[in-house]
Amino acid sequence: MDVPDYVAKRYAEYGITGFDLFKEYLTEGSAKIKVVKELGFGKGDLVIFARETYKPRKNPLIAVPTCYKNILKQGQTANYLKKKYGLYHIFEVNGSTEGFVADGIADLGFDFTTQYQKAEYAKTTLMANHLKIIEKIMSTEAVLITRDSDEFTFEKYEQLIQGPCKIDWKKMGGLVPVIVQEVFTKEILMLAYANQNALHKVFETGLATFYSRDRQTLWIKGQTSGNIMQVTEVLYDCDRDALIYKVKPTGPACHLSKRSCFNHINKVERFRPLKK
Repeated sequence: MDVPDYVAKRYAEYGITGFDLFKEYLTEGSAKIKVVKELGFGKGDLVIFARETYKPRKNPLIAVPTCYKNILKQGQTANYLKKKYGLYHIFEVNGSTEGFVADGIADLGFDFTTQYQKAEYAKTTLMANHLKIIEKIMSTEAVLITRDSDEFTFEKYEQLIQGPCKIDWKKMGGLVPVIVQEVFTKEILMLAYANQNALHKVFETGLATFYSRDRQTLWIKGQTSGNIMQVTEVLYDCDRDALIYKVKPTGPACHLSKRSCFNHINKVERFRPLKK
C-alpha cells in the first residue's frame, strides 16, 4: 500500500500499483487518488499460502511483507481472515515470505504471486518451497495512478519519463547505445548502453552514467577507478535510438588503462564470399 500512500501524501506525482490494491486503498477514504491509465501488464494475485502438510489451526501466525501489512487489517483480506480464523497474528517481514513459512516460523504467508496455476510456471518460489495456495484474496494488474486532479495526465507522465531527448526507448527494450567522444580531440573513447534512468542521472549530475546489461544496474564511469567523465553535451541521432556523450575525461577510458577502448586495425583484408 506504500505506492498509493506516497502519491496521496505528495511524495510523488505518479505511482504504479495493482488495480485491486488501488481499490483497496480507497476503502480507507484517506486520499483522493485516481487511475490515469491501465498499463496492461503485471497480472498476478495476492494469496494466502501454507506448507503442503499444513493443517488449519486457531490463531495462526501470518508472515506478511511490510508493504502489505495494512491490507491485512481492513477490506477483503481482513474479512476473509476474520471469518476463517477469528483471531490471527501478523509477523511482519522485509523481503520474501516463503522461507518463513517453509521453515515453520510462520503458519501462513501473505504475498503477491504470478501465474502460479500454470504448469509452465511450476518453478515458482511457492512450489520450490513446497507451499500451496490456500486462498486467492484478490487479482490485480498494473495501473498508473496520480492525485485526483486535472493537473496530472498520462501525456504529462509520458513526457516526464521520456526525458528531454524523446528517445525511442522501446526499440531495444529500454536501452540505447551510447558513443563516448572526447570533446576536444573528437576521439572515440568507448561504447556503452544507457536507459532512461541513466540519462536522467547524466543531466542531474553531469557525470557519464550508463546501464550495465550484465549487472542490470546503473554505473557511473570512474566511480571505482576515479577516472570519471564530465559530460559537456548529449547528442541523439535522427532515429532517436542512439546517443553521443561528449566528455572531458579525467583519466583512461578503458579498464586496461588505455586512453580509448578502441584499437586500430592495421590491415584490412579483402573478405571472400563463402562458397555455396
